[in-house]
Amino acid sequence: MLTGKLSYLFRFLMLTVISFSFIGGDCSTDPDPEPVPETVAPPNSISLSVDALPGGGSYAIINWTASPDEGEDNFKGYRVITVTLNSSGQIVSTFEERELPKNPRTHQVLSINRGTRYKTFLLAELEDGTKSDSLETEVYSGVYYNNDGVIDSYTAGPSNAKSGYGWNPSTGAGTQYAFSLANRELIDINVRIFGVSDLYFVTPDFIDESFKSTSYSLVGAGLLAFNETVLQEPDRPTIKIEVDNVYLIKTEENYYIKVWVKEVTNNPEGYYTVEFDYKVQPVEGLRILKR
Repeated sequence: MLTGKLSYLFRFLMLTVISFSFIGGDCSTDPDPEPVPETVAPPNSISLSVDALPGGGSYAIINWTASPDEGEDNFKGYRVITVTLNSSGQIVSTFEERELPKNPRTHQVLSINRGTRYKTFLLAELEDGTKSDSLETEVYSGVYYNNDGVIDSYTAGPSNAKSGYGWNPSTGAGTQYAFSLANRELIDINVRIFGVSDLYFVTPDFIDESFKSTSYSLVGAGLLAFNETVLQEPDRPTIKIEVDNVYLIKTEENYYIKVWVKEVTNNPEGYYTVEFDYKVQPVEGLRILKR
């Protein structure tokens, strides 16, 4: 009888050991688990401006704020990749790629071509090559910047002051013209005196429908306005001229020009001369005129 009880107890203990072994095996961990891949956060923001020297070359300035992970020991820096695009916005080629340190969080993309579309991508990077998601700029292009714009207000008669002005987007050159039918395909803006002495930029077809159509908007005044990066779409056929004001002009061909009025002279002959700086965006429909 005792033998039977011991046999039963033995079987019970064996089953208990087996059960605990099974449970313990189920809860065991892999001694060599797969390492969790490292990640890095992208910079918080990116900004773009396009600059040019008067009569000289164009370049873009890319600025950004720090990645939240910049303080980590394994944080390497940033990678800036600039690509060229076709007219549909598709990437054609890599223009340049740069590895940059944590500071100063700015980069100049030098020698950008006028008439070529660009976009810049920005990533944060760790020492082991791990890269963040990218931030990207809007599409941009180089601009022409000149400080030699001159236009006269319209006067009838023999003197016929040169009250027309037009731009060649492919060269960025601006030229003063007499307001005549012979020049109607060349003139983008016209200056007229309304009232006693109020000067206005006027769309040429406002005077004669056979001339080109131009629209205007006021950006603001001074250097800050000339450097403004958010530009309102021009929608006015005339606009009053004031010294130090900056205007955005849209030509009939859909090119954008920014004009900064620097001086207005009242000539003894009865007309005014307006002197201005200007920037021309040679890509049709691209409203990026920054400095």
